This record gives sequence, C-alpha cells and structure tokens, in this order.
Amino acid sequence: MNNFEKLVALLEGNLARDEFAELEEAMRHDPTLRQEWIRLQSLEGELEQRFSGSTATAQRQSHPPGHLLALAAVFAVSALLIALFLLAREPASTYAPADLSGLEPVAIISAIEEVKWQKGEQASLSVGSLVKPGVLMLESGKVKLDFFCGAAVVLAGPAELQVLSEKRAFLLHGKAAATVPLAAVGFTIRTPDAAVVDLGTEFAVAVDKQGESFVHVYDGEVRVSLLGDDGATRSSSPVTTGDSLQVQPKAARLTPTLLKGNEYLPAPPPFGLDGLQVPDSYREMVLNAQPVGYWTFDADLKNEASDSWTVEAVGPGVSLYRGAVLFEQVAGEISCLRSTELLPQIEDSNYTIGMWVKPASIHYATLAAICTDQFVDRSSPHHLSVIELMHNSHLIHPPNSIRFLNRWEEDEVNVFSSRPFVPGKWHHIVAVKDEEHSAIYLNGHLVTQAKVTSQPDDQRFRLVFGQIDHLRSKRQLHGLMDEVAFYLRALSEEEIAMQFETMAAANPLLFNY
Repeated sequence: MNNFEKLVALLEGNLARDEFAELEEAMRHDPTLRQEWIRLQSLEGELEQRFSGSTATAQRQSHPPGHLLALAAVFAVSALLIALFLLAREPASTYAPADLSGLEPVAIISAIEEVKWQKGEQASLSVGSLVKPGVLMLESGKVKLDFFCGAAVVLAGPAELQVLSEKRAFLLHGKAAATVPLAAVGFTIRTPDAAVVDLGTEFAVAVDKQGESFVHVYDGEVRVSLLGDDGATRSSSPVTTGDSLQVQPKAARLTPTLLKGNEYLPAPPPFGLDGLQVPDSYREMVLNAQPVGYWTFDADLKNEASDSWTVEAVGPGVSLYRGAVLFEQVAGEISCLRSTELLPQIEDSNYTIGMWVKPASIHYATLAAICTDQFVDRSSPHHLSVIELMHNSHLIHPPNSIRFLNRWEEDEVNVFSSRPFVPGKWHHIVAVKDEEHSAIYLNGHLVTQAKVTSQPDDQRFRLVFGQIDHLRSKRQLHGLMDEVAFYLRALSEEEIAMQFETMAAANPLLFNY
C-alpha cells in the first residue's frame, strides 16, 4: 500500500496500526504528503456537503477516524497536534490554533520582526496576541513568544513550531532560542527525535532538513534526550554553558560538536533595558494636573510635586537605571519603594495612580499598593488598594491582565483589564477611583471599570511600589517603572489619553503594538 492509499484508509478509519505508524513518520517529514492530506479532507468535506444524508456518507460516518487521535499519541503530545495536518504549506507565515473546544491560551506574542503573514483564513499574529496550542509556521522573520510558565522563545524562520502547553513546544524544523527563569525550570522543546529539557538556562535548538538536531547552551544547563520509537529517552546527555551537541537519530548517537551558537542559532531573547524619552511637555502636563506625588527617577527619588511625600528604596533589588527604577526579584529579601510618610485618610476620597511599567517577563507582581503601616491580626497588612500584574493567581481573570483592587471593611471590588500586558513593552497604566467607580486605563484607553461603594476607614496608609507591601517579600516586580504620579482626585479620560499620546509621540518605536 503506497502513502496515498494509506491516507485514504486513514480518512475512512480503516488503516492498520503498523501502516499508520509508517504514514505518521512520512507525514512528519514530507510537507507534500501533508498537502495531499489537506486535499483529501477538503474533498471529503465537499462530498458530505453535496450528498448529505446519502448512504455513502452514512457509511463513511460509521467509521470514525480514530487514528487521528492515535496520531497525536504517537507524537506524544495529545490531540492538540491534529492541527499540524490541517496546515497546507504556503509561501507566507501562518498560525493555526488547534480546533478543540475549551483550549486556553498558553503564551503571548511579545515581538515580531520581518514576518509576512498569509492572507485568508489562517490567523495572523500581532504583538499582544494570545496563543493557544496550535501550529506556528514562519517562512521568514522572527517571532518572540512568552509562555505563561515564564519561558521566552524566539522562533526564526523558516521554521515550524507546535505550541503544546505553557511548558512544552515541538520544533519540527528550523531554529529557536529560549530564556528560561528558575520558575520555569523543566520547560521542554521537543524535536522529531530528541527532547531538550531546561534546567535553568539560555539555550538554542535547530532542526535541519535531514531531521538532525543541534543544541547550544549560552548559559546554564540543559538535558538532551535521544528518543526511541516509543517516545521515551533512549540515551541522554547534559549540555552546559558554551557547549553544543548534535543529535543523530539514524546513528542513534548524541555527539558533542564545535557548533558556534552565535553564528548558526538565534540569540536568546533579552530583556531590553531601553528607557523612555520623556518630553518636557509631558512633565508639565502631569504637574499641571496637580499630583501630590510625582517621581521621575531622573537622578534620585525626589518628589517633583512637593517637598513632602518622599519615597525611599528598601532592599537590594531596587536601583535607579537610565532615568527609571529597575526592580529585580530577590528571594527572601524585601525590595520595594515606600513612602516615608503615612498618607492622609483617602478611603472615601477620589484618587488616581498613574505609572509607566515595562515587565521583564510574565509573572505575578504588585505594581503599587496602599496598605496599613503594620501587620493586622499578625498575618498581613490591610490593603486599601493594589494594582497588579496578574498571572497564576488564585483569582479568576483574563490571561496576563492588570488588576485594580479596592477594599474597605469586609468588602472588595476587583477590576481586571480585558487586554493583556506584554513582556518587554512599556505600558501606561492608570488606576482611577471616584465616588462611584474604579477603573483601569491601559495605554490611554479605558479597558474596564466597576461600581464601588466605599465606606469610611480611620486607618492611616502607606504607599508601596514593586511588591505586595513593605513588610513581606512577595509578588515582587521584575522590570522597569517610570514617571509615577499619585493624585487625590480622579483624572478624566481626556487627561489620561493626552498623557499617553504625548509620551507615545516622543517614543514612536516603543508603542507600535
């Protein structure tokens, strides 16, 4: 039976398992055969639509194509990979999410460089697009994906990557580089005959047309496995900083090589430390809006709006960097900015907190908090308000959303942005509370709001930036923060939009998403 006959048998549900394994191997390496599979499926669909209700159609439907599920099992990645065979090769790049109900996003696109997307039914991606399990095919250019586990991957075309989960991807061919923080250790990139499991590192992988894989470690360590026919490890080898390895499946061998990663493989995705170019007109606009606190971080932590309400840096993870504040996560160490004075009673007043934030990665972090000065009930400070980057929290919210919490006595109201935050990009985040609503503005636009009915509270509060409060090393921010302003009034939608537009006009390349 030739491969075409096997395709027909697979479509009708009559392909023997041994022949199915042979077909699966051929389809994995032959794009022309995958195109033929698409053509047969299209023809089948047209026949069923034209002759619906006929005996022939009923007979076909009586033999469900169970091997489609087995196909995914052979790939050892679940039924999500059915999408691989729903893609025809085209001259432009494509992304096809798996057509299965209930799938949630597992990554977000944070950068795109010189990619020409296919027009038509296949979905194209843009910076900020959420990515579900599916197949991403690049003919040229680069795409950076930030997986929700915290790993970041740059895919360089021509390449084909199957996005499987927030900790797994399958590189069918092409080149990819990954940066994996400690929180995402175990992130795995599969190739047709190997698996690269990260142990906390920066590494790159390439799969050539012959199906051989190359692995180079820029920093840290990975474990490379040569896989057997059953998908389990046949042999494995560690690869550490500066070393490279070639996976030769036909020879069943893992071979150290002198491959120079910088010449052959893409570099790991960096966290760009580019700051904002803040025009004088922006700062005049903020000061004219009469904040009680305005911190530009140009050379110090001075409050530009008043001689009082100063802030101080606490801990080793906070430093001034190119006119902004750089927050770095330091386990077990309190690292934040905090106000040196307690705030006036604001619980039933209007207020606004505005800031520019550039997260380094996907993580759960507090940007700003208004909290009591001491622990309450020996557990935690009472929070009047928090603004947070949300990820893997105990709450239900959209992926990578921004949270604005208002709390009083036993009640609280959460609002979450419907738009996600994007790692490595600057965001203008403004949280506004007035007598009736709490609202979040992202890059000049109102993205969500909710009704509030706050009650009087006679406690005094402190303002904290960069972690959950000034007493615990939790929810630490990793990234840059700049141009923070605190107002004892609710800014209008027009004022917020004008602030963003003024800054964006001075930084046109930073806000093209």
